[in-house]
Amino acid sequence: MLKLIHRTSPLAILICALMLMQLIGCSEDADDDDDADVTEAPLLPPDGSMTVDLSTFNEDGVQQSPAAAQATYLNFTNAVARVKTINSAIVAASASPAALFAAARLYEPELQDDGSWLWSFSVQIDSVMFTAKLTGLTATDITYWSMKVSTDAVLYPVTDFEWYKGTSGKLNTTGTWEFFDMKTPDEQNPTTKIDWSVKILKEEAQLTIENVDSRSEYFGDVLRYNATLEDASLSFDDASKGETWEILWDILGVGSIQVPGYKNGEKACWDAFKQDMEC
Repeated sequence: MLKLIHRTSPLAILICALMLMQLIGCSEDADDDDDADVTEAPLLPPDGSMTVDLSTFNEDGVQQSPAAAQATYLNFTNAVARVKTINSAIVAASASPAALFAAARLYEPELQDDGSWLWSFSVQIDSVMFTAKLTGLTATDITYWSMKVSTDAVLYPVTDFEWYKGTSGKLNTTGTWEFFDMKTPDEQNPTTKIDWSVKILKEEAQLTIENVDSRSEYFGDVLRYNATLEDASLSFDDASKGETWEILWDILGVGSIQVPGYKNGEKACWDAFKQDMEC
């Protein structure tokens, strides 16, 4: 009887082996992608999401030009006074929290069992030693942030107090912050809220900051800050007076102010030496 013997060619064996290796490789790639999602810490939001650069507005900014004998500085001086009010009403509340947040960049986070990331560190700010625990947890396209602090400060000692919390979007260019009053650690009294958009590569920032502390004399005040590489502006709503102040300046320090009750509410300008000039 004739027996038929089926023989598999070497080429067929090679093809099958390659297909098997490819299937295994695909599986490993998928596992690697999953691991990457789990083991990669979220990017910290930019420091500019909490800060407003008001360095232009100080009395030392007044300069003497060669022809300054008859010069006046009323417009810039008025702007400096207004910015001091804005700082007290809005900006100052986030200054120390922003400094603490910036310090987190010096430390490596650790992955937690719940999938969140924890930055643990200690830093001294204004003679007060803070022990900080910053957590970030990404869910879909949003990362949720929480900064808890402990300190043995004489006036306001706290333990694991949530000083602020916030969110950042998938591209890390937009988000929110909400700050709480450390003077009332047993209550979660909000003081300030920020909606932010910061594009570092384009050097652009837009912040809307609101005083939400119902116990504050500045309750309801809102600051809108816009900055680019070339210029910046402040638009401040004084809730108690029902007024809006507009202050603009450029990279050279040339600027203007427009507020009710000053120069009949008309725009008033200054030059690079902070001297009054026509707009």
